[in-house]
Amino acid sequence: MPELLEETILKIMDVYDITGVSVALVSGGELVWNQGFGWADSEEGTPMTGVTRCRVQSISKPVTAWGVMHLVENGVVELDTPVAQYITSWSSESPQWQDTTIRHLLTHQSGLPIGDVMDQYAPWANVPPVRDSLSREAQWDRNPGGAFAYSNPGYNLLEVLIEDVTGISFAQYMEETVLLPLGMVSASFNWSEDFDPPIPTGYNFQGDPVPVYVYPGRASGGLFATAEDVAHFLIAGMAKNPVLPESLVQTMYAPEVEVSGIYGLISPSYGLGYFVESLQPGVRAVWHGGQGNGLMTHFHAIPETGDALVVLTNSQRSWPFVGALLRLWSDGLGVEAPGMSAIIRGEHLLRALSVLLAFVILGALFCIDVFGQSARRNRRRAVFQLGVGSALILLVVWSLGQDYLFVTSVFPRGAEWLAWALLMVGAACILSSALQMRKAG
Repeated sequence: MPELLEETILKIMDVYDITGVSVALVSGGELVWNQGFGWADSEEGTPMTGVTRCRVQSISKPVTAWGVMHLVENGVVELDTPVAQYITSWSSESPQWQDTTIRHLLTHQSGLPIGDVMDQYAPWANVPPVRDSLSREAQWDRNPGGAFAYSNPGYNLLEVLIEDVTGISFAQYMEETVLLPLGMVSASFNWSEDFDPPIPTGYNFQGDPVPVYVYPGRASGGLFATAEDVAHFLIAGMAKNPVLPESLVQTMYAPEVEVSGIYGLISPSYGLGYFVESLQPGVRAVWHGGQGNGLMTHFHAIPETGDALVVLTNSQRSWPFVGALLRLWSDGLGVEAPGMSAIIRGEHLLRALSVLLAFVILGALFCIDVFGQSARRNRRRAVFQLGVGSALILLVVWSLGQDYLFVTSVFPRGAEWLAWALLMVGAACILSSALQMRKAG
């Protein structure tokens, strides 16, 4: 498997223009392979290695969940008690605040929104406290206990919970209680200028560099760790460990809520900090991914068999890459492909739709130009086509200037095909408009 992964990684990195990757493979409950590829900083010529700390983004969430469940195991908090009974340093006037439990936060059933994912700061800047961030973002838009709705502020509330019930900082608690006991010796929820090697530069959809950044909240996406650290975390969930009893870990792996929305396309359910899916009868996989400006990360684990794959990248273009590796990994294990691998099919579908869109609209424009009738109608068509063509071109120009767009992150090549198709159709609309106006005199 390592040899096949290495060969495939190099090929697919080239296909999707991915700058750097760090990968770890777990088999039989042991770390069997860990290697870096490409560049942590292409301008500086800094290589990505197997021990390069990366910003792992939302992989932070299941790690945070372990910290919360340690408090549950020790009777400090209860899962189904409203979080307002434990948090003393922050509160909300929303009526839902009093009804939101710890379980709701862990399972993304709190009713809170996804939050501002672009609220980013240089690590050495004056970063606002997480409580200030929550005062802006923790605005309930539905009642807790309902449908799944992915929420970063929800997990950042768990950060405040931990600090209020323990009396120490979230980063210190997590280091002492979870990270070091599980062998995640390079991991930290605090950025340090002494990190060696330094945190990789991110690269956005256009390939432009994104300097290292931090968020006000750490629990939802602030962990810095190596692929090896994440592998040790997954191994801890496969056997006895010094943080949580096996029974409680299994409770975290059990489906709690049906996943809806866009996330429902790649996973049927969510547990306590993990997405959960069955790769075949009796084979349950738990996983989590993360993405940010210029970064994408992912792990997939099958606790029953002791197998796992960790992929950390510093490129916004990595989702199809991750999907391809997961398919290769699952094929090697003889199980069904994970839901995330459907991104590959989505890429192909978006390319096909882009070509179809271009041909259909260009064909329609041709028929209008050839079979157009009255001058009055020609003028109306010309104005309409000019507006449509201009709007399509402006849409593409606007999208190229955005730091983050969901479609370009998930389907980088497909988005490029779609952009070219829209540009082609836009230009054809404007040309057709000019011809219609000429016919109209």
